[in-house]
Amino acid sequence: MNIQSFIRSAILATFFIFSNQTFANNTTSSSASIIKQPIVAFFGYDPDYCTCSDDENDIIYSPTPIAEGFYRILLGRNDKGYYFVQDFYQENNQAQSSPFWIPETHSLFSFEPSYYEGSTTLFRKNGDIAENFTLEEGILIFGEQFYKNNKKAVVYKFNKNNQYQITMWYDSGKKAAEYTVDEYFEFIKGKAWDQNGKSISDVKSVISQINSDLIDIF
Repeated sequence: MNIQSFIRSAILATFFIFSNQTFANNTTSSSASIIKQPIVAFFGYDPDYCTCSDDENDIIYSPTPIAEGFYRILLGRNDKGYYFVQDFYQENNQAQSSPFWIPETHSLFSFEPSYYEGSTTLFRKNGDIAENFTLEEGILIFGEQFYKNNKKAVVYKFNKNNQYQITMWYDSGKKAAEYTVDEYFEFIKGKAWDQNGKSISDVKSVISQINSDLIDIF
């Protein structure tokens, strides 16, 4: 689950702010030996691990643990029937996400972020923040990503014109680009700069460079 995968699905398609605080006081240990909440799903990177026959299940879902994969625990439900869950790294039991809401039952078995609701923070295996994002009814309202040196990389903001205002930075902290895309992430306009602050006419090449740098964000 991450912003990049959401954007790919949008093209093909926090700080712990929740619509209901029923489970706000729930705490979850990163130690598997004392986790009391039920594990509801396992996930991995290899689609061959998927043994499910239900097309609604994500291709990286697995009914059994996967080395270097993830597992999801159920923390509870609210009065709307939403599921309150949290994802963890299988390898070291470190939280991969903050607790977040899933409205539909079948989405418990998907790592696809467009099925989630509300604000979520994603973590690297070492506990550093990789991303924050907020979804409302499947729409990315706000998102931000961080380099592994913890400097801000990208900020996404959805505006009233159904467009995204996006700002990107180099890993040095220097601003790289400011641009606008439509709700399907099709480029509208923008401007970009090199590391020395000099204007670059080929804005899309800078965007592509930053996106490439973020492929290995975790």
